[in-house]
Amino acid sequence: EALGELVQAGLLTLVGDTVRFPHVFLRDLAEAFIPAEARRELHRAALRLRQASGSPTEVLAEHAYRTGEAMMALMVLERMGDASLSRGDGVGAVLGYRRALEVARREVLETGDMMMDAALVTFSRKLGRALEHVGDLSGADGVLREALDLVAPSSPEHVRMLVDLARVSLRRERSRDAMRHCGLALERVAGVNPEVESEVQLTIGRIRRTDGNATHAVIAFRRAVELYRESKAAPAMLLRAKIELGEALAENEQVAEAILALTEAEQLSREAGLSALAARALGVLGMLESKRGDAHTAASRFRAAGRLAAEAGDAEGVYRYAGFAASL
Repeated sequence: EALGELVQAGLLTLVGDTVRFPHVFLRDLAEAFIPAEARRELHRAALRLRQASGSPTEVLAEHAYRTGEAMMALMVLERMGDASLSRGDGVGAVLGYRRALEVARREVLETGDMMMDAALVTFSRKLGRALEHVGDLSGADGVLREALDLVAPSSPEHVRMLVDLARVSLRRERSRDAMRHCGLALERVAGVNPEVESEVQLTIGRIRRTDGNATHAVIAFRRAVELYRESKAAPAMLLRAKIELGEALAENEQVAEAILALTEAEQLSREAGLSALAARALGVLGMLESKRGDAHTAASRFRAAGRLAAEAGDAEGVYRYAGFAASL
């Protein structure tokens, strides 16, 4: 009966069993005047319906965020952020993690639940990485520094936060700050926690490469590879470190050793189904062959790297390696 009155007044339109607002202004006005608890209940109902129909994670996250149920919202928002970051959607990841951090902060203020401290740290780190991914380096630095005070200085999470800060500082061209963060981190994990120390050594290697100190970069990358093996890290992490070691060896004029490391990394990456890493290793090998004057072998490496990049969905890599091959 009320629906009929609204349709007659021109505030709604009815097409079959679908009800629509004739203008977005009316929709926004109606939404703004819904009482807070009634709005939350509408989002709870919408979430149940969307879950049953298998809607995308982003749609579920929108409703979960507005239900007022903290744990449900955190779970779905984290899933949205992780999925977005895994496919390279930094903007979606930032939205998901930022909202999750907002929910966790609100829950701490309203309930005083200390269990939410862990959630604050987790989502601060994830938001920092997402902001770094989209190029908001000052935002990433601020989020990470704010979260640093929430964890004990001796905890692995504190060390990982220092490594994240070092990486952001390096991208901001602040090598000294980056090295200071890594130094603090290394003091706490050296010889104690190989899993975390490997991340520190990898970051130190990158800082040294940026500073043009290939010799010390090789030392750091070599140590990172050893630690990844010791801690039985995921193949992708180990092989990425091995490729960076090969690049540093090439920069340090240790060409024979670089070719050996990169060839091994390329073969292992193929076996593990990591096409993007295999393409990167082949690309560096192509560069080395080109410098040695073997244009034919270099072009062959670049074409193979382009095919692997295409398998991995790396469009930039495809064009880059095709350009290198064409130039030869």
